[in-house]
Amino acid sequence: MISLKLETLLAKGAELAELFDKFNFVPFDDRVNRIATITDIRRGFVEDFLVESNSSLYNEINNKSLEDLLAALEVANITDAGMDIRNIGLLMFSDHPEKFLPGAQIELIRFNSPEAEGSDDFTEKIFTGPLPKQVRDALSYINAVLIEEKIIKHPDRAEADRFFNYPYSALEEVLVNAVFHKSYRILEAVEIRIYLDCVKIINYPGPEKWINMETFRNGKAIARRYRNRRIGEFLKEMDLSEKKSTGITKILRALKTNGSPLPEFETDEERNYLIATIYPHAGFVLNSPLNDPIISSVNDAKNRRIEFKKHFTRIRHLLTRRSAARG
Repeated sequence: MISLKLETLLAKGAELAELFDKFNFVPFDDRVNRIATITDIRRGFVEDFLVESNSSLYNEINNKSLEDLLAALEVANITDAGMDIRNIGLLMFSDHPEKFLPGAQIELIRFNSPEAEGSDDFTEKIFTGPLPKQVRDALSYINAVLIEEKIIKHPDRAEADRFFNYPYSALEEVLVNAVFHKSYRILEAVEIRIYLDCVKIINYPGPEKWINMETFRNGKAIARRYRNRRIGEFLKEMDLSEKKSTGITKILRALKTNGSPLPEFETDEERNYLIATIYPHAGFVLNSPLNDPIISSVNDAKNRRIEFKKHFTRIRHLLTRRSAARG
């Protein structure tokens, strides 16, 4: 039971999980997983992280066992009985963290008709593996099948107007925030739902109750504590998150720069979920004055890859360094 103002109410849902976490000194993402063993960790993922994060441990890759690397990264504990793997170790370095933490995956569904959930015309994809891989694979898919650029040429000036239906950086920030702030105690996965007229990204639960939603929507909420401190540390090392309560601000900035509508952030009174809705640029909306036949739509693969190319430069560098180290 918990007391709210003058009432004593039965704790439930997100409130119950929040109470467990509040009075447990060790955050859930840093707790030992009693089912996992070291065989559930892939050494290649550990080495990839060390290279990408420019860790000093990289220089010791060839001289350290997997056990030593995991202990040095504080994602496992060496005990007399063997190795205790923490949840963060599974989330960052396991092929299938969802086997141990069922909500640790990203589920995407793309509706191909206006009826959306009322139609059988949709495409589903599930992204598994370490959290950074899930995020990058999902964004790669979105970039390939969804994001388009449009060019409007003007007869009275040389410069053309260019904009995207959805700015990649805004969708990236929403998805990274969803993965970062989701509770991995909860069975529901992060969801991406692509409709004909918007994209919704859902994570469970929503913002903590002390956060004013109007302040949150304006990008001015400052976190007192993080639900997944260790996940934030790893994502920050990989330049996927700043961990400075700047996520909403970055989303708003990316949408404004592209000329897109403001996003919507929806939750319920119990803060059981957060739905972030991103709308397309007006130039891609049917019957919009910007949606004219003389407009040249640039959505070929070459142009779509320009914005996304930088996100894989680091990966190619990583693979090169790994290959040289093993040589």
